[in-house]
Amino acid sequence: MDKKESISILFLFLFTSSTLFPAKLFKIAFAGASSSGKTTLVNFFSSLKYPTIHEVATPIIEEDLQAGLEHPGIRMPLGFQIRMIYRQILLEERMKIVFEYLKKAGEISENKIVFTDRAILNIPAYCNYRSLKYNRPNLPIKFMQKIKAYDEENRCSLVFFLDIIPSHLYEQDDVRIEPWEDVQGTHAELRRTYEKAGYELIFVPRFQRDSENNAILQRINFVCNTIREKLGIEIQI
Repeated sequence: MDKKESISILFLFLFTSSTLFPAKLFKIAFAGASSSGKTTLVNFFSSLKYPTIHEVATPIIEEDLQAGLEHPGIRMPLGFQIRMIYRQILLEERMKIVFEYLKKAGEISENKIVFTDRAILNIPAYCNYRSLKYNRPNLPIKFMQKIKAYDEENRCSLVFFLDIIPSHLYEQDDVRIEPWEDVQGTHAELRRTYEKAGYELIFVPRFQRDSENNAILQRINFVCNTIREKLGIEIQI
């Protein structure tokens, strides 16, 4: 990210206000530690043609690695944190604009759902944990205040908090490099951050399984049943 892009990101984030999510547009977030199954669920609902907002951190890391840049690492430098914030807000704002356009065109009705792989509160949660664990500078207060304000203006209708993966199933790779103890630490910090922001988390268990697909199906059914009970919306599988 060059100096010009950095200045643009800072200006957009600090000195512009967001538009509110359109009425009757329900934002459903999946939260939880690394490898807990968030992306699997979002990809499933995407396959059903539901609008989805995908994770922002992994694509940024992959772009940097493909460009020959260093991995931002588990310490997450400030520039990487800012890029995650900017991209998360950019994706959400784009989604709102598309919904408003389609609604005015008469191509969508009320009670629409958008599924998001994490929400903006994930970013300060990760930054808080790494700041304490590795004695790194945290996000500036101005950024923290803006994130809080953005979340308050664009609340998630429901937040599903996925149970942490067993340690023997966790695998590191070129992108996911954090050690298991950091997975545990960020899981606890994520829960604290969302609850501090006033969310009543819906805890999604891993379920007993006779196969991986069966466990995923049980989670999908749990999510769909909860959405029907809480929002009165039927998810067509």
